[in-house]
Amino acid sequence: MIELVKPPTLHLARAAVLLAALIALSGCGSGAREIRGELPLIRFEGLIVEASEVRLAIGLRNVNDRSLALRRLKAVLKVEDELLLETETRPQIEISARGREVVTLRGSGQREGLRLLTQRFAPTPGSELPANAGNAAWTMELILTDERERESAANASGFLHPVPGRPGHFR
Repeated sequence: MIELVKPPTLHLARAAVLLAALIALSGCGSGAREIRGELPLIRFEGLIVEASEVRLAIGLRNVNDRSLALRRLKAVLKVEDELLLETETRPQIEISARGREVVTLRGSGQREGLRLLTQRFAPTPGSELPANAGNAAWTMELILTDERERESAANASGFLHPVPGRPGHFR
């Protein structure tokens, strides 16, 4: 019986062709997709109420692969469906790609919202602890305007909690 043996160069040639095909096809795969045009993620950073002035700190996280320029920011904050703050600012900020900024908005608190906070979180006589040391639901609507004057709306909600030992401070 005669056994035919294929020359080793034929196996090497087939392996080389297969390897070249695999390398060529791997270059055809879709790479990572660039993220752009997405709204920033919003985070409630804190609230300070002093007399009738309200300061609202908002964290903005840019999830895009390009920087995001904000030219105007309008916020409407409600507590238990009562308007607490409606204000607008022109921060002129640019949030780097995948970056984060904190913007503080200031304005006069609205009477009904201030009254609700006072009732809910006023200290009990002889104590620094609030009478109802619970929380209060809040909702916030933001309107963001970019450098091209395009507007985008974003909403956030959560619960206010008083900061212990710091009257008028909430997180």
